[in-house]
Amino acid sequence: SLRKTAVTDLLVTGEKELHPSILSDRQVIKASGLAPAASTDASFFLTQALPATYTEGEVIQMRAEVSVRLSENIRYLRGRLAVLGDTNRNGLAGDANGGAPESPRIPWDGTMATPWVTVPPNPTAMQITFDIEPIADAEIAFEAAISSIRIATFS
Repeated sequence: SLRKTAVTDLLVTGEKELHPSILSDRQVIKASGLAPAASTDASFFLTQALPATYTEGEVIQMRAEVSVRLSENIRYLRGRLAVLGDTNRNGLAGDANGGAPESPRIPWDGTMATPWVTVPPNPTAMQITFDIEPIADAEIAFEAAISSIRIATFS
């Protein structure tokens, strides 16, 4: 599901497109408009809930191919893998755009990978989330395609 944290003037859309090199779709996220004064009020997320198919003690990681086509006045794009159970475990794929808000935002293609996460006792669910936060009170333009999301197992 694609959602925003609050009602704002931001237009956020999601769509599917055919991946040019593999036989599957990829998720495209687009956003434009004026971010509110508090940037956290304008964060937007793509989240996929998954069943807990791994067992306690397994070590896993989320990897995804990301193609950022447009990124004006975006503070960060992060990927996260959460495994829920008796305790919740999170792996965060860092600040994919990198640097301070003043850093140039250029298009890029690459693989985002979270740190390795140990599955907690009694796992109940998993979540994969891509979180995008704009710079406060700025006109933003953002477009990214996310494909080949996979869970790797440490062995």
